[in-house]
Amino acid sequence: MVYQSIRVSPLLKFAQRLAVAMRSRSAPAHRVEDNLHDFAEATDLKVLFHVLPGAVLASHRWTEVLEVAPGPPDLAGLDALESCSQAVVLGQISPLEGLRQIEKLDARGPYYGQGLTLLGFAAASATAVSFFGGGLLEMIASGAIGTLCGLLISWRLAEVLVTCVGTFGLAIAAHYVPIAGDVALVTGIIVLLPGFALTTALTELATRHLISGTSGVAAATLTLLQLGFGVALGSRLAELVVGPVVWSTEPVLLPGWVEPVALVGAALSFGILLQARARHLPHVLGACGVALYATHAATPILGPELAGGAGAFGVTICANAASRGFNQPAAVWQVPGILLLVPGSVGFRSVTALLQHDVLGGVEAAFSTLLGAIALVGGSLAGAALVRPRSR
Repeated sequence: MVYQSIRVSPLLKFAQRLAVAMRSRSAPAHRVEDNLHDFAEATDLKVLFHVLPGAVLASHRWTEVLEVAPGPPDLAGLDALESCSQAVVLGQISPLEGLRQIEKLDARGPYYGQGLTLLGFAAASATAVSFFGGGLLEMIASGAIGTLCGLLISWRLAEVLVTCVGTFGLAIAAHYVPIAGDVALVTGIIVLLPGFALTTALTELATRHLISGTSGVAAATLTLLQLGFGVALGSRLAELVVGPVVWSTEPVLLPGWVEPVALVGAALSFGILLQARARHLPHVLGACGVALYATHAATPILGPELAGGAGAFGVTICANAASRGFNQPAAVWQVPGILLLVPGSVGFRSVTALLQHDVLGGVEAAFSTLLGAIALVGGSLAGAALVRPRSR
C-alpha cells in the first residue's frame, strides 16, 4: 500500500519547530504549552500541543510525535525564539522566514565561547562559597572543582567523575591543611546539583503535567545518586592513600563585604552558563539580588527551609513584570533567581549521609530538600498569580 504524503502548512511547521526548539532549551512543559496556545490563538491555527519527556505531541487533523533532544538552559535562544514568534504573529516575517531563523539558531554554537564558559564554571563555584559559610581555602578548592566540572561536563557520567576526583583531591589536601571539605565539595559541584531540575519538575507536577514532572523528579534523583556514588568512591580511594579523612568543621570565614562582591560574580557566571545576552546581564544580577536578600529577610520569620519561597515569590513577580516592561522572556529573571535558591545541596548531603549509614540525618536532609523545593514552587505560583506572565 502506498501512502500519500500529507501536506503541512508553513504556519503549522513553524509552530511545531518552535515547540521543539523551546523544549530543547529547557523551557518547562507548562510554559511551552501556554506559549504555543497563545500563538495558535493569535494566528487562528487549529492545533494542540502536549509536552512529554523527550517528545512533543502536536494534534491537528492528525497527531504527530516530535522528538526533542534535551539540552541546557539557553536564555539567548529563548529570547530569539519569542522575538521570532512575535514577528510571525504580527506579520512582520512569513512562517517560512521564521523557520529559517529557527534553523540558523539551532545551527549556531553557544552564545559564549569555551574559555568564558570554563571561567563561568570556576566563578560560579568559587563565589558560592561565601553563601555557604566557607573561607579562602574552600574558595580555592571549590574553584578548582568547578573548573573540573567545566572540563568534564560533556562526558557521560560526568557527575560520578567530578565528585570522585573532587572528593579524592579534597581528602588529600585535608591531610595537610585544615579545609572544610563538605563546603568546598558542595560549592564545587553546585552546577551539577539537580536542584533546579527538581524544582522545575515539581512545578510541572503542580501545574498537572504529571508525566513530565514525574520523569523530572526521577532524573533529579538519579543525578543525586550518581553524585553520592562519586563521593563514596573518592572517599574510599583517599582512605587507601592517606588513611581516614578528617575534615575541618570551622573554616576561616570571609569578611562581610565579600558577599555583595560574590553576588555580582555569581550573577555574571550564571549569565554565562545560562547563555544570557550581554544586555540581559543586569537583569540576571537583579534576579540574584532579589532572590538572595528576600530570602535573608524572610529567614528569621519563616525559617531556612521555607524562606526560599519568599525569594521565589519576589523573583517571579519581578520576572513577569520585567517581561512585560522590557518585552523579554520571564526566564531571563526567573531561571537565575531560582537557580540561586534551589535546595540541591541539601539533597546531595542527604545522599552522602545515607552512604555513611547516617539514616536519620539522610532522611532529615531529604525532607528539608523536598520542603524547600515545594516552598520554591509555591512562591513561584503565588507570584505568577499576582503578576501574570506576558501574553503574546
